[in-house]
Amino acid sequence: MHRRKGRQEIIRTTMGTVLAALMCWGSANGQTADTRPAFEVASVRPAPPYVPGQPYQVRGGPGTDDPGQFTAPRASLMSLLATAYGVAFDQISGPDWLETEIYSVAAKIPPNTTKDRFNLMLQNLLAERFHLTLHHGTKDFTQETHTLAPVKSPSNARRGLESMVWLDCWSLCA
Repeated sequence: MHRRKGRQEIIRTTMGTVLAALMCWGSANGQTADTRPAFEVASVRPAPPYVPGQPYQVRGGPGTDDPGQFTAPRASLMSLLATAYGVAFDQISGPDWLETEIYSVAAKIPPNTTKDRFNLMLQNLLAERFHLTLHHGTKDFTQETHTLAPVKSPSNARRGLESMVWLDCWSLCA
């Protein structure tokens, strides 16, 4: 009987330790999910029709005279993606409407946000609002094709190819 009581005590202690560890892991795991950089407040909506003479340039953001506010009154998803990921338009693959659908974006930026952190915030905003899934990869091009951001790799150099970072947005069609 004494042995059985000792075994039950060990099991109870072990179960308590496991339960406590799971609770700590769960709360820590939940905290890391909220650490994705985000704007304080952001609005993304279809842009109003074009009005000649109206100013439509992108304004604000880190490194500008208005670092606490980002405004893009008429921006294609293509230009927002290029800004967010620091790539050229020809490095983005996707449906034609990436260039034709126009959006109005306004975002309040937390103080002391760096350009890199701003880009992450914009990436997260686009992923959230457009259910964007990103596929990083490379595509090979012949040397006759000129790219804006070529990356030479030893294996491609032997074959006379250049590769570049490629942002694949075709999943937006699904």
